Amino acid sequence: MFDSSAGRLLNAPHSDDGFSVYENGTYRWLSHQGVAHSAMRLDKAYIPVLPSHLNMLTSLLFNPAPRRILIIGLGGGELLRFFKHSVKDIDIDVVEISSKIVELFKQYFSPQNIRSIDGVLSRLYQEDICTLDLPEMTNRYDMIYLDVYGDSLLPPCLYQPMFFQRLKSWLTPVGILNANFLVQDKQSALSVLVPMREQFSSNTLYLEVSGCLNVIALGLKPEDKATNISELYERADILSQKFEIDFSVLIDNLKKINPLYDNGLFI
Repeated sequence: MFDSSAGRLLNAPHSDDGFSVYENGTYRWLSHQGVAHSAMRLDKAYIPVLPSHLNMLTSLLFNPAPRRILIIGLGGGELLRFFKHSVKDIDIDVVEISSKIVELFKQYFSPQNIRSIDGVLSRLYQEDICTLDLPEMTNRYDMIYLDVYGDSLLPPCLYQPMFFQRLKSWLTPVGILNANFLVQDKQSALSVLVPMREQFSSNTLYLEVSGCLNVIALGLKPEDKATNISELYERADILSQKFEIDFSVLIDNLKKINPLYDNGLFI
């Protein structure tokens, strides 16, 4: 789908960052060292394209009406476009350390081709998420979407329990952390999933992304929250009609890995 040889190169990539933007008749995508990290439909830019980003919307099954979200890792803005278009009056903050990524987003992936993201975001933090910690972020977000990578796949702070403790403190009492981990193998997946689970205990759910090296993890802050599978399917029907996405598939993905108890509860 995202073969660079079959797409038209739109930007002049710098040798020091490796980011390229390609387009064919259907999609535009952000590529890093030959791998598509974000994509946009040219006809419906607000619908997420990559399976990893679609699976990250699983969090809406547990909190279908977030009012304030944080996206860590802007990329090509798949999640940003979705929420800005689909959820009325939502506040969106973004953390993105790379000025190059922000520039590419403004030029090639912003809603309605707006050259500025003023009015699209409440706040843009161009800082390192490994060190960012502001008092204003405590208890602020209903959803945090963690979607970052580095030259060695993942930033080093993602292997530290204290990092996830900090993110958990940014969540509201009904908040959810949704993390997209790009991993090499099962052992590297455990290296990031274990620190996250230390903070969210058994209230952690997982999804594998078919055909990809991605693992999606959800940490639900309300630790006494039980989730009935029949309620999720009812909610999925409503969300599917609202957002033009089949949310029942996301529940099926949850069932592949997470234990479903005899009483119909995930957790």
